[in-house]
This record gives sequence, structure tokens and C-alpha cells, in this order.
Amino acid sequence: SYRIEDEYYLKDIINNLNYKQPQVVKAVKNLSQEGYFNKRRNE
Repeated sequence: SYRIEDEYYLKDIINNLNYKQPQVVKAVKNLSQEGYFNKRRNE
């Protein structure tokens, strides 16, 4: 089940990725701006 702690945990992971892997985060942001994930969801 979804809990607030899970959200903080995810934010922690994302912040960690932001710190260690800025290029990965940039790539993901670019993909989401292009609607890549929305397209995948609609398939």
C-alpha cells in the first residue's frame, strides 16, 4: 500500500540520482517533455 514514507523514500532516491547522475536525469526529463512516457502508457 502507498504510504507517505514511500514518497519520501522515492524523493530520496531521486535526489541521489540527481546528485550522482545528472545526465540520466536530463535524459529522462527530455523524454518526458517529448511525451515519450505518455505514448508508452497509451500503447
